[in-house]
Amino acid sequence: MKKWKICGITNKEDAQAAISANAFVIGCVFHPESRRFCDPRTATTIAEESPVPVAAVFAYNPLSYIREIVSGFSPPFYIQTPADHPDFADILRIFPPEIITPVYLVDSGFSIQPIASDVHIREGKYPYIIFDTGGVKDSGGNPMAGGTGKTFSWEIIREVDYPFLIAGGLNKSNIPAVLDFLENTQGMGIDISGGLEKSPGFKDHILMKELSPLFTRE
Repeated sequence: MKKWKICGITNKEDAQAAISANAFVIGCVFHPESRRFCDPRTATTIAEESPVPVAAVFAYNPLSYIREIVSGFSPPFYIQTPADHPDFADILRIFPPEIITPVYLVDSGFSIQPIASDVHIREGKYPYIIFDTGGVKDSGGNPMAGGTGKTFSWEIIREVDYPFLIAGGLNKSNIPAVLDFLENTQGMGIDISGGLEKSPGFKDHILMKELSPLFTRE
């Protein structure tokens, strides 16, 4: 069985429901412009009470902001940020790669070849990597680092030789297809957010419970 990371958690009730639904990681988004922004004080409380790691999820936020947010977290936690973040090298200099989960944004020009050049992938340091839909801009014309609600062609990443999660536009209707795809890959599972919501930032607990038998935490 595959795993699922349930992202976009904004409150304790949703966190508890996600954990009960076999999430192996829960994610709190700290990009201030996101509809799923989680108050850092709430996230700290969630992390303190969670039996599974909490991922602190960022877009192209300044390094100083990332450091400020994660200073309130105690291990275990992950830092999720785009692999093409302009400060990604500095993030890896400050934080150990064992808590970094880079997001690779898949657009029309995407290639898996450069991934193998990352020394931390060659040495197996990252807990996992994430593939999400790229090439999408927000209403202000800025590149989005996930949260687009759109899928990408999973076939592009079939040969990736590293544990990964698929994100981007996942929901009840396409989860069976993505799980079928993952069976013949190194993929660990999925990273899902909007597809489990009853409204932006609030999870549908009944839906999570319904889908939970498809996933394992182990």
